[in-house]
Amino acid sequence: MRIRPGGVIEKVSWIIVSILILVYSYRENLGRLNDPGPGLFGFIVGLVLFPLVIIGLRGPSTESIETQFGSLPSVCKVMISVVLFGVLLGGLGFLATTFIISSILFMDKKSLFSRFWPVAALSATAGLYIMFVLLLRCNFPGGILEKLLVIR
Repeated sequence: MRIRPGGVIEKVSWIIVSILILVYSYRENLGRLNDPGPGLFGFIVGLVLFPLVIIGLRGPSTESIETQFGSLPSVCKVMISVVLFGVLLGGLGFLATTFIISSILFMDKKSLFSRFWPVAALSATAGLYIMFVLLLRCNFPGGILEKLLVIR
């Protein structure tokens, strides 16, 4: 997705997506910051995405947005990946979800890891698993892969 000065349909669709993320996340019980509910992180993503899209709507061109925020499509890709992580985590588990989301983020053609995205995604998944599950003893949902590998 490239936001052009005349890309009104794209801009309006991103506004609708950010509003839908906010509404759906709000319905999922936000909780509190010290005791977050399942919708809190999605709601935060929606709160960040909405102003970015509004700034993109007001801006005269894509170049001014890219100099201020890096690249708006890349920011949106990361925000959507965070929401997908929250949605997929319960069903697929920590290992599978982390690998899928890392793969999506590393497959960017501009990325340093574009050729070696499977290795980068596996390394990121292994590193995050060691850090959060083994060292910090965080309890994440088991999911499909953990049941097959009998890790827990």
